[in-house]
Amino acid sequence: FYQMRRFMNRYGLFPTYTGPAEIVIDGVNGYLVKPYDIKEMARKIQCLIDDESLRVSFSQHSKDKLDYFSLGKVKKKWIEIINR
Repeated sequence: FYQMRRFMNRYGLFPTYTGPAEIVIDGVNGYLVKPYDIKEMARKIQCLIDDESLRVSFSQHSKDKLDYFSLGKVKKKWIEIINR
């Protein structure tokens, strides 16, 4: 939980196969890039460098999925898994 909460309130650029892919809404609060797609990663980094309003928008939406990882919801999912 610490890593997910630490990510909140920040925008980012992440490979699609990592844990942040669960909390990043591509183009809303960050970018997801296919693994090893260096050209796409460079393009999206340049977009973030060039566009301050995009960075601000990503930051404003950084907590959009925070509730998805609330202790209550995660606990409920684990109980469902254990009781299968």
